[in-house]
Amino acid sequence: MKKLYTHLLGVAGLTCMSIGVCHAQSGTLALKAPANPIVIDGSSAEWGDSLSYYNPDTKIHYAIANDKTNLYLVVKTKDPVQENNILGGGLTFSVNIKGKKSRSFSTTFPKPSGNVMMAITKPGESVNDKKLRASVTRFKKIGVDGFKDISEDEILASNADDIRVAVSYDNDGGLVFEESIPLALFHAGDLAKGEWAFNIKLNGIESSGGSGNESPASVSGTTTVVTSRSASTGKGGRVSGVDPTTSLMSSRPANRGISSPSIDFWGKFTLAQ
Repeated sequence: MKKLYTHLLGVAGLTCMSIGVCHAQSGTLALKAPANPIVIDGSSAEWGDSLSYYNPDTKIHYAIANDKTNLYLVVKTKDPVQENNILGGGLTFSVNIKGKKSRSFSTTFPKPSGNVMMAITKPGESVNDKKLRASVTRFKKIGVDGFKDISEDEILASNADDIRVAVSYDNDGGLVFEESIPLALFHAGDLAKGEWAFNIKLNGIESSGGSGNESPASVSGTTTVVTSRSASTGKGGRVSGVDPTTSLMSSRPANRGISSPSIDFWGKFTLAQ
């Protein structure tokens, strides 16, 4: 178990190096139009070697951009806790067009359903195995809230509202979350020229698990579980209930499942005009 813990810390520590040189988020982001056409397919290839922004409190690498039609988000991570949060609990992207830190519009994908243990990646899986596991998310639903043009609170990943989402893995083993939301759904009007607030949240997961065969991270009949040494709240970022940089790995019986905390932060941006 000590070796596994050391290995996971090493993977987390190498994240920024593997993704590329990133800039810490500071102040209001001035969005730009994408340099290349964006295809929502779970690949970060069109975003270049590195993502534009990095939140140091939550250690999340991401990029936000817009063109005349859509608002785009991409998040990439090699951190095992962040991967499990996205696959098991979904990523919630919230936007407030008035620049307030409250969620007036939000999407969550993949919307959790059934046994989250089946979505969790296993240590030592090949990239192809990870891609196969992530491919199941295309059958998941998108949780939506605040959009007056959408009457349901859940929509299919393939939908008539043109909200596009995808989760997959790059060839280097990094999990990639991509999303595009039509700007027309925000009905922003003149507010499109002001500051918008946004929140990126990797939802926590809590599962009682199932049989030992469903265990996401088994080592000699045990399952890797994240526990907390301390709670942490940082400027511009928040880790709900635990600081992932000080997390401990402990052993529990395989049928006890896995849990991890929510990770999120707020920021602001102005749209590319």
